[in-house]
Parts: sequence; C-alpha cells; structure tokens
Amino acid sequence: MIGGFGPPVAALFVTWIVEGGAGLRAWRDAILRLRVPIWLYAFALLLPFALSYLGYGLYLLLGDVMPARWAAPPWFTYPISFVMVFLVGGGQEEPGWRGFALPRLQARHSTLVASVIVGVLWAFWHLPLFSVPGSSQSGIGFPFGWYVVHVIAVAVIFTWLFNRTRGSVFLAMLLHAGLNAAPGWIPVLAKEGLLSLLLCFILVEWVLAGALIVGWRLWEVARE
Repeated sequence: MIGGFGPPVAALFVTWIVEGGAGLRAWRDAILRLRVPIWLYAFALLLPFALSYLGYGLYLLLGDVMPARWAAPPWFTYPISFVMVFLVGGGQEEPGWRGFALPRLQARHSTLVASVIVGVLWAFWHLPLFSVPGSSQSGIGFPFGWYVVHVIAVAVIFTWLFNRTRGSVFLAMLLHAGLNAAPGWIPVLAKEGLLSLLLCFILVEWVLAGALIVGWRLWEVARE
C-alpha cells in the first residue's frame, strides 16, 4: 500500500528539481482541476460499471453461469470502497501517471504512442505485486502478459478522459477508483471462471479503446 504512493512522490520530487515552484503549482492545479463538464464526471463514475457488466454479460453469453451461492455486497458499501481506492488503492497513483508522465510523453509523441508507453510502464510497475501474497494481482492468478494487454487498453481510455478534461488528474483519479472498486460487485466466485471473466473484460476494454483510437484519428484528419 505504501508503494502505491511511489508515482506521485516521484512526480513531486522530479517536478520540483526540474521545474521548481512554477512546475509544482501547475502539477497541483492539474490535480485539483474540478471544473469540467458534468457529463465527464458521469463518464468517469459510470464507465467502470458499464465495462464490468458488459464484460460479465459477454462472460454469460459465452456459456459461463452465475454462481448459485454468490451474494453481492450491500450497495451502500460501494462508496466506502470507492473512497478507499481513490485515496490509497490506486487513485493516488494518478498524479504520477497522468499528472506527470502523460503530458510530457504527449509533448514528444502521438496520443496513441504516449498512451502505450504509459500503459507499459504502469503495468510493469505492478509486476512485483504478482509475487506479493495478499495483493489483488497475486490473488486472482491472472497471467502477467494478459495484465499488460489489459492495462494498455485502460491507459488509452484514461488518455482520452485526460485530454477531454484538459488535463484533470482528479477525473483520472475518480476513474481509477471506480475501475478498481466496481468489479467487486460482479457475481463470480474466486478462481471459478475468473480468468474467463477477466478476458471478457479485456475484450470489452479494447473495443472501447479501439473506438477512441479511431475517433482520435478521424479528429486529426479533420484538423489537417
């Protein structure tokens, strides 16, 4: 859990050393950029459930079944889970990934290339957790190669949201919190069909990521 603060702490120190106070203020302003269209708040908050349940629908469509003894956690516990993830369970990484790395990469590369670079770095930063007992990465037994594919797709979606909000790290933190918290309300038992479900999630994520990539390209052509 402490390690999860590595990206924002690194971003803070490197920004301070390289850009000084002006850079730190710009970084802070991006984290606190709250004034964005309300529909983008809805996108960040609802997309995790949309992806989760579309993936779960595909999982059932392909022949898997809902476990008979599964009971959903009470819905009122979701806000608690969401806030915990926002603060210490993944959301706190975003000042590093989207607040620091992504803008600098987009200044040198295309939107897609920058997204892939962040996605690869983001995935490999999680690699040690696959051998840490008690971590979600270790607990689900998910092959790391598929995890990389998953994270790159999600990175593309994050980049789209970041750019549409003109660099709001706060909205990226909301999306990160939801993506980590929402799957806990999917009716599947641990280890029973979990890999199949995660592969369905990845397919749904890449369908959305692909649509966003095509949208970027059409936008770039229209601007030329």
